[in-house]
Amino acid sequence: LPFTIQSTSDTNTALYAEFEPGKFYMAGEFRRRIWNLVIPESLTSIASLDSRAWYLMGAYRVHPIVQVGAYYSRFGYSNFHAPSLPYVLGNGTSDWVVAARVDPNPHLYFKLEGHYMDGITTALGFYPSTNPGSPDRLTRLLVARIGLTF
Repeated sequence: LPFTIQSTSDTNTALYAEFEPGKFYMAGEFRRRIWNLVIPESLTSIASLDSRAWYLMGAYRVHPIVQVGAYYSRFGYSNFHAPSLPYVLGNGTSDWVVAARVDPNPHLYFKLEGHYMDGITTALGFYPSTNPGSPDRLTRLLVARIGLTF
């Protein structure tokens, strides 16, 4: 049978700030999304969410090309409903991170991040296809990154 999926609301709000006095760097962000999907022919709700995410970050430049820092982020749902998901989600994920960054020149950087994540949400990539049964609540992750700016 043909049917329509309609978004009855999709609102995104984002606030961001950064401050860099001398060798210190500080940043923070807050995001909120309110979203609803329905099948209008049957007035059936497919999914609805009110998600909020934020982080606070601090770093210090210990050498002209080396910066060390840490941040804490939180992603969570104050309201989430999606009957088609095969397992129950937690209401959010917190992430503690320590990082080191090397800037050999103004256009290239290398970064290592150590993450300790607590919680389960599919928005962070914990999907049933790659986590049979259900995902673990705790995740420890080492990330190596190369970045280019121009």
